Amino acid sequence: MSMLLNRKYGSRLECLYYILKSRYDKYGKTTAFTLADLKYDDDDEYNVHNYCKLLTDCVGIECCPFLVNPLNNSKCYATQSVDSDSTKSKAVSDIGGSLEALGFILRSGRKFKISDAGEKWAKTDFYSKEWEEVALKGVLSYGVVQGFLNKLRSEEDTFSYSGIYLSFPKTDEIVEYTDNNGDVKYINISTDSQRDSNTRTMSRIIGWCVAV
Repeated sequence: MSMLLNRKYGSRLECLYYILKSRYDKYGKTTAFTLADLKYDDDDEYNVHNYCKLLTDCVGIECCPFLVNPLNNSKCYATQSVDSDSTKSKAVSDIGGSLEALGFILRSGRKFKISDAGEKWAKTDFYSKEWEEVALKGVLSYGVVQGFLNKLRSEEDTFSYSGIYLSFPKTDEIVEYTDNNGDVKYINISTDSQRDSNTRTMSRIIGWCVAV
């Protein structure tokens, strides 16, 4: 299983910004929240639709344009909703992982808090130079992006990412541990990425780089 970001939900920085801004207005920097708290909630005055500038008119209702059916109960493509989550929480997991990778939220166990950088980003205007500067710094703070850019140094000016592979190494390293029954067992800790997940990771990284 890949440890790299390789799903599609957090690919748009603008969506991540609106989600983070809604959470900052609700929780500030001091209150911890869970992944489930990122989901769209119709009863929450801070739900992301009250912040999102990407909504489109659909039969008189403002809808997320990225849903296959804009009228379904998921409400928000990036997070899904508390009433309907066809992704089985994969969406909010990706959003949480994306915001963490960018340095905008900090993890503590199963909960998160908004970081200094996250607060700064949430307080910027989307069309401002400062928004872009904070976003750029966040993108470059994700180590995988630095690895990607380093690989590009040996590529031509025009390149295809199909030949660029980003992954944790396949070490086949065996670790010995003792289970709850006192029995000694062994586990392979290899975390290499499969080719299909690498393609999704590359799409994510290029999308972020283009955006900033």
